[in-house]
Amino acid sequence: MKKILLASLAVFALAGAPAIAADMPVKAPPVVKKSFNWNACYVGIHGGWVQGKSEIEYGANTLGVAPGATASGDLHPSGPEFGGTLGCDWAVGGNVVIGVLADGAWTPMDDDKTEFRFPAFRLGVEQQWLATARARLGLDMGTWGLWYVTGGAAFTDIEVSNFVPGGVTTSQSRNVVGWTAGWGTEYPLTDRLTLKTETLYMDFGRKDYLSATNPVSSAAYSVKQTQWVSKIGLNYRFDWGGPVVAKY
Repeated sequence: MKKILLASLAVFALAGAPAIAADMPVKAPPVVKKSFNWNACYVGIHGGWVQGKSEIEYGANTLGVAPGATASGDLHPSGPEFGGTLGCDWAVGGNVVIGVLADGAWTPMDDDKTEFRFPAFRLGVEQQWLATARARLGLDMGTWGLWYVTGGAAFTDIEVSNFVPGGVTTSQSRNVVGWTAGWGTEYPLTDRLTLKTETLYMDFGRKDYLSATNPVSSAAYSVKQTQWVSKIGLNYRFDWGGPVVAKY
């Protein structure tokens, strides 16, 4: 009788096992998420704002002013900027991304101010374009995009004018080279399209303009030009088949 009871219990246990197994939750397979591929070259467009600072001093002159004396208060030329970008990036291991880029922009910006000692004269500074050639070093922050620092050479034209309002004007324009450094972020919108924000500081050093034969004030001037550039843009990336990391 005992053997019959044990056998019956075994039969019931075996019969119920499939039903119990069917009711148990099944663990879903891990979802594979492909990280953004930063190994690509790209083209882009951008727009923003430039805020400059022009420190103007006297050079050689026949005004009786010591060279190096301040000619006017700081000028602050400012204006919008619109342009394009070309660049390439490489993922070099871990979350590190390095890149090179070049960009250029049209930027109509100017300002002028009366000379301290000779209020009949005014000084003006004007720029029409900006360009840079830079490297950048970034960290892929996953869902937060790429965060990077950047630096390199900066290029622009600076025109200095000396004039009497409603009267004679003399000016000189020079293409100048300086340096730039800054930071930015780039965030993927699609597999190819990214949104970029960037802030750059530019320093073009001190350059000489005009001469003591200047027909307006009989003075030369030196100008130290620095500026901040803030921009936002879109980049379209051309995938060159670099490695893509799968994330779980």
